[in-house]
Amino acid sequence: APREARAPRAEVADADLAAIPTIEVAATLDEAEERTSGGRGEGGEGRGERPSRGRIFLSYGEEGGADEAKVRELAAGAVPGTELLQVEVRRSHTFVEVAPEAVEPLVAALNGKLVGEKPITAERARRRRRR
Repeated sequence: APREARAPRAEVADADLAAIPTIEVAATLDEAEERTSGGRGEGGEGRGERPSRGRIFLSYGEEGGADEAKVRELAAGAVPGTELLQVEVRRSHTFVEVAPEAVEPLVAALNGKLVGEKPITAERARRRRRR
């Protein structure tokens, strides 16, 4: 069932902009994610975050030669068949999003793995610190 319409925002008051369902799309995607996780036991550790994804930190970034293709290749070599939902390569590290049940096996397979001469660190991503 669609959510109750929120109070219109000032920037959406223009009829042309109102036709673009940006706000609705975001809400619907969140709802879809909540539905697909189906309230499975482990989920998001009760933090109210998206339970349908697990986030992994890798100490392998652009400085080490990483790009999305290399990270996907690394993960596929470590745990074949793991679907990477999102790959976010930064300067010194990378965040990878996977299904929650794929986090532990992938972290175990990637932690300490050599990329070139350098072992990488893989761990469950910690929550962002609020500043």
